[in-house]
Parts: sequence; structure tokens; C-alpha cells
Amino acid sequence: MAYISKRNRRREKDRQQALNNRLELVKESFTRRELMKMGLMTSAGVLIAKSGLTHAQTTTSTFDYRDRSNCDLGNSPRPAQAFVDPMPIPPELAARPLTDPGLQFGAPPQICPNTAPNPNNNNLPFEGRGQFNGFPRPGTDCFQFFNQYPPQKYYVQRIRPNNNFRITSDTNIPAQTIWGFNLGGSASTDLATFPGPTIVSRYQEPWLIRRFNELPTQSQNGGFGVPEMSTHLHNFHTAPESDGGPCRWFFRGQYFDYYFTGQQAGFASTHQPNGDINESLSTLWYHDHRIDHTAENTYKGLEGFHLIFNQFDTGNETTGFRLPSYPQFDIPIILNDKLLDPATGKICFDTFDFKGLLGDIQLANGIVQPFFNVNKRRYRFRVLNGGPSRFYELFLTDPLSPSTVIPFWVVGNDGNLLPRPIQVTSFRLSVAESGTT
Repeated sequence: MAYISKRNRRREKDRQQALNNRLELVKESFTRRELMKMGLMTSAGVLIAKSGLTHAQTTTSTFDYRDRSNCDLGNSPRPAQAFVDPMPIPPELAARPLTDPGLQFGAPPQICPNTAPNPNNNNLPFEGRGQFNGFPRPGTDCFQFFNQYPPQKYYVQRIRPNNNFRITSDTNIPAQTIWGFNLGGSASTDLATFPGPTIVSRYQEPWLIRRFNELPTQSQNGGFGVPEMSTHLHNFHTAPESDGGPCRWFFRGQYFDYYFTGQQAGFASTHQPNGDINESLSTLWYHDHRIDHTAENTYKGLEGFHLIFNQFDTGNETTGFRLPSYPQFDIPIILNDKLLDPATGKICFDTFDFKGLLGDIQLANGIVQPFFNVNKRRYRFRVLNGGPSRFYELFLTDPLSPSTVIPFWVVGNDGNLLPRPIQVTSFRLSVAESGTT
């Protein structure tokens, strides 16, 4: 037994050293191309198994199931019990005038990017729009239709860390550091949340969102996450300069203006000159989309809902399709699964594990298996699979009689309302997919 114990201690030491070495590669911001040149990564983007680098390669000559890192399925410390904490509802992001002193909005939005150098940020342009892979492209990314459909609503978000975020009230699980979006204020008390605040818009009301990157340096990222942002509005019909493409990321200390016409798809075509009412997407979400780092940055907390109403799906159950009213009975829920390091209880992510992370801690709106009190009435639940890799099959069940079949209605899938509601006993959500019941 003493020999086995000594071998296991050596395994654990090797695994931890390999993880530390991988974290050093992350801190140095090596690209995949550079790692390939160093002989550390294959052309398929997979880290080459090497002793002292990958957790699958230890001092022993063979690999078995015990040769894993702490950040693995089944290793997470578990809270005492489920259904202890109430499920929070993300706050709604308020539209504000540009003159609001609490926003410190800065230069007003303009059609083309604000490329003036910021002397307080290494002379980087104030705005990251107009950059591609971090390099300036003069004269690009000017807003389309900006004068034809001027913004009617202005929003601000600041992308910040929150070092005291709790995923459970169980004191055996410590407070976590997440990256998230705040409510727009510049004060340090306006904390980032996970999920981010819900943005609510209406068709035919163009809007603009300014997002400030206030994240820490990569060396202070706690092991994963890259502080270079590109926020994508998932599923929406958006012009490329505001779509949050993977290569349109911006640096710490910069901001980025995202402009949306608020019109249905086809509004500028002869085929659908006023837009296609069937393309009135309703349940959307925004998330970081930075190339090569989308998974880890969204896993760290950079995601939130964006809901859009129109003349039929009005948000008021006394009008239009008479769907349950927002926000009292129209409830957005983001599902995520996480891994916790058993040594620290902190959320962990192995940036070089390209097989896809499956967590063993289930969250709804950032809380471990919460409860939600309801009235005896109709509700609209917008359920999003926020990732990173797990698929869900969702059922309604009676805890006192799990075999009981409880049917319910699905009214929307992946952004759009269905042509008619469908009664089901379960529905499946893939990663980044939403379903509305």
C-alpha cells in the first residue's frame, strides 16, 4: 500500500506540473501556429502528448483512468443538496440617454469607428471597431443604414471580472471569479453578473450598445480566459461590422459600438421590401466570440439573453398572440455545466483539452440546481443551452412520482416562434440552442 500511495502522489505531482506548464503557455499568449513550430501541437490543433505538458503523459509507461487532471468529470466537490437556492432572474439592461453621468459614455457614437489614439491605453484607438485580428483596418466597419435608421435606444455594458460570485450558498464551495457584463455604470459597485443582464428590444426601434472591455490582464485570468472580446448576438440578422465576428475582437481599455437596425430580415431587398415577419426572431443570446477562445470565455461567464418583441409577440399577454407577459411570467433560463477543482472548489477549464468539456455541476442562471416558485398559471420559459458541450433532454416530472408523464407545449425553437405550438413530453437542446415552452 505504501508503494501505491507513493506512486499516486508522484502521479498527482506530475499532473499538477503539467497543468502549470500549460497555464504558462496560455499566459504567454502563444498562437497555435507558434505552438506547432515549437513541436508542441499537431496541425489539427491538438496538444502533443509530452511528459511534463499533457496530463495523459506521466512518469509511468502506461496510461490509465487515474492519470487525469483535477479538472475532470467526476472530480468536482458537490454542494450538500439541490433545490436549496432560489433561481435568480437576470436583471434587465436599461436604455439610457448618452448624457447620463453615471455611464461615462465618452465620445458619442458615429458611423465610422473612433480611431483617435487613447494616451491612457498605449495609444490604442479608443474604439476597437475597425480592427481585424487586433490590427487596424482604416476606413472599414462603418455602420450600414445608420442614417436611414438612427438609433432610438442606447445601452452600455462594461465587461468586468466579479471575484465574489457565488454559484451556491453552500459554504463548502467558495466564491468564484467570473467574467461578465454589468448594468452599464462606471462605478466599481456595478458588478458584472453571470448570466449577463437581459437586453430587451422591439422591432422597428433601432438600438446601439457600447461595450467597454474592463477585464484584467491575461496573467491575472485565474488559469483560463482571454481578455480580448468580440460579442456576438447569436441568431440575429446583423451587418458584419456589428455581428461580433471571431476576428473582430477588441482589447482591454477599448470600447466597441454595436448597432442594429431593428428591422426584420429582407428589409433592404426587393423580395421582402419591408422585411419578413416570419423572420421576427424573439429569443436570442449574446456571448463572447473571440477566435480560438469562444468556449473558455463563455464558460467563464460572458453570455446573456437578448429578447426582441414585435406587434404579435408583444410581451403583454392581453395583446397580440397573448403569450405570458414579460418579465413577470416570461422567464429566461440559461443552463450550464461546470467542473470544479477538488483542491480549491474553483471553476476550472483545461484550455488544451479539445475533446469538449462535460461538467458534473449543473447550473441554471448561474446557480447550482436552484428552485423557482411559480403560480398556478401559464408561464413562458425560454431555456438556452449555454454550453460548453453537453446536450440536454428536458422533461417535466413530479419528484414524488418520477414516472408520471407531464405534457407541455413548445412554442419556439432557436430564436423563432413555431408556426403553431406543439405538445410534447420532452425536448432536446444542443449546445447554443434555445427552446421556448
